Amino acid sequence: MERYEVGLAANRIYDFVWNEFCDWYIEFSKISLYSADENKRRNTVSVLVRVLRDVQKLAHPIKPFITAEIYDNLPECAKDAEDIMLAPYPETKDYKHYTMDAHRMVQVMETIRQIRALRAEMGVKPSRRVTIYIKPNGTVPASAMRKTGEYLIKLASGTEFKIVSEKPENCATVVAAFGEVYLPLGELVDFEKELERLKGELETARSELDRAQSKLSNGNFVAKAPKAVVDAEKSKTEKFAERISVLMKKIEEITNMKK
Repeated sequence: MERYEVGLAANRIYDFVWNEFCDWYIEFSKISLYSADENKRRNTVSVLVRVLRDVQKLAHPIKPFITAEIYDNLPECAKDAEDIMLAPYPETKDYKHYTMDAHRMVQVMETIRQIRALRAEMGVKPSRRVTIYIKPNGTVPASAMRKTGEYLIKLASGTEFKIVSEKPENCATVVAAFGEVYLPLGELVDFEKELERLKGELETARSELDRAQSKLSNGNFVAKAPKAVVDAEKSKTEKFAERISVLMKKIEEITNMKK
């Protein structure tokens, strides 16, 4: 803002509000907000309102009317001026940095993304909830691991989480920074439908591989086509060969689970 790079400032604020505050922090906070611990709920609400207030002040020079409206509707106890125009602009303060906690939360968020990606890949609806098993690798204390389980249940569609020493049978695996996470396939998918879906993907991948290999086996194509086009076809053969390998392995796993 001091250099009048308003666009960059607006992008920073947007990225924080959308990708951190709304996407993650509000969702994580619901665990405390719905708990029986009144002190925990009060502290969480305090932080949420404080962040919401300060975001309005940060963004006020960029979108004054919207921020003024939101500020006016904040609880009176949260305001630090009768009007946002009179409120002090947020300043950097030397707060205590919870580096390790922040690092662990990044790990939790990445694990949730991985679980969601696995579920999406398998065509599992978000509403379908399953047991989540965790096999810790010893890098995270037991208390933090229990908290991690709470977040996974809330944001990765779990019914419960259990800490195990070995991988349960018939489970899909997500490798996380703090250990391995297992999802029971029997609770996730209909084996027959999943096999049908995977075989369809396998047929498509084989067809694409054949098409790319056919082009590369054509001497005229390789000699006359631009290098970038030839390289793209070579890249396709690698991509689809790898995809075929992955699909065949998944089909074999599910076939064995059905037995």
